Amino acid sequence: LKPEGWTLEPPEVLRLFEKIKNSGQPLKDFVGDVPYRGVVTGLNEAFFIDQATRDRLIAEDPKCEPLIKKLLRGRNVQRWAAEWGKEWLIALPSSQNREWPWAAMTQDEAKAEKVFATEYPSLHAHFKPMEKALRKREDQGAFWWELRSCDYYDKFDEAKIIYQDIQFHSWNALDTDGCYLNNTAYFLSTGDLCLLAVLNSPLLWWFSFRYLPHGKDEALRAFTFLIEAFPISKPSPANRDKIEEHVTRLIERAKAFTETRAAFLQWVTHETSIAKVPSSLETPWQLQPDGFLDELKKAGLK
Repeated sequence: LKPEGWTLEPPEVLRLFEKIKNSGQPLKDFVGDVPYRGVVTGLNEAFFIDQATRDRLIAEDPKCEPLIKKLLRGRNVQRWAAEWGKEWLIALPSSQNREWPWAAMTQDEAKAEKVFATEYPSLHAHFKPMEKALRKREDQGAFWWELRSCDYYDKFDEAKIIYQDIQFHSWNALDTDGCYLNNTAYFLSTGDLCLLAVLNSPLLWWFSFRYLPHGKDEALRAFTFLIEAFPISKPSPANRDKIEEHVTRLIERAKAFTETRAAFLQWVTHETSIAKVPSSLETPWQLQPDGFLDELKKAGLK
């Protein structure tokens, strides 16, 4: 066996792989930045909230609204656009990263908590019953109600390309809504539509399938050090204009599709009184009418 390893791929496949690998420049250099991971909370049930909880917290204290951000999980990432699951994240970065009114009170936590409760009473009331569990976290900030220290919280508010850490498809999406991500999703700090097109292309998926390590059920593991080295070619000005025009339309269509799908599934739950749509019905276009009815019956339709 040679030191560089071995492969069962045909020679022509290896030649194409090497040609792609040696073209362009590493993605890290193309973007001018590294990929970033989503937020690690240490206690999701405290920081991840639904729409009703968000509305209640803001009604009790309107000042906390800017601290509650849209949340995307890895499973929400689709091709071109993400499908938001109406979840929210309470974004309270560590005092090491944000100048909170209580930031300088690390030597007097009781006083700091009183300031937090005064500044954001509804958030304090939300966290207080979970204080014991929040204190046990390894991933926490300077105080028990804060998220862990992270140098790139501000980048979540910018345009970014998001992707899953475990991939079954070439699904990369543009986010311009300032969504925060959980730790099953990663992002590139750029809104470059040409790069998004390359990442979603069949060619790069072909390359990724031979470049990224395989996990369970042949899922690809998008390890950061490998994503950083993805070969990306710089488009000509003429090609860039064409690509951006087409990608813009694809993003619009993807958003329209997810909105239509969500409305349809909402209609299904309303008309059938099924509390939760089963995963088998999340892609109804793949079912024949009889098969669709069978799945409804299995889900509880009488």
